[in-house]
Order: sequence, then structure tokens, then C-alpha cells
Amino acid sequence: MLRPQVDLRPGDFLGDGRSLRSSWSLGWQVLHLDNGDVHCHGGDYDGFHSMSAMSLPRQSGFVVMSNGESGYKMIQSRLMKYLLDRFV
Repeated sequence: MLRPQVDLRPGDFLGDGRSLRSSWSLGWQVLHLDNGDVHCHGGDYDGFHSMSAMSLPRQSGFVVMSNGESGYKMIQSRLMKYLLDRFV
């Protein structure tokens, strides 16, 4: 379920200008970072936004939830890189 299945084109997934490799596993986006793979999944529903990320080798992860229309933008542009650098 967590093994990469489909490779994606490199992109700026963390909003910091870096072009990162990533792929899809079954239901999870896998970011291939310098310090290992991180599995991410997000969701939205009428003004609510969430993002989760985990690193299996480091046995750590986080979930961020927001109840604002700009929640996804805030999570993506301000929190993801900060949280990934510190927790996964």
C-alpha cells in the first residue's frame, strides 16, 4: 500500500522553489526527500482543509487541520516545509 506505484514529474510540492521527485502509492503521495521518503495525504471539505505526513523509518509524522478557505494555501506555503524539516 505504501510502495511507490506511479512516478510523477518533479515539482515544487513544498512551495520553496525546489523541484522534488515524487510518486503515488495507493492513496498516498510519496515525496522522495534527501533524508528519506515521506508519505503525504491531504483532504478538503467545504472550508476545511487537512494534510498529513509520515516517515516510517523515523517513526514520526503530523496532521494539520484548518477551517479557513485559504487553509490549503497556508498549509502548503508556510507549514509543510517547516514541519517536514523538524518532524519527519
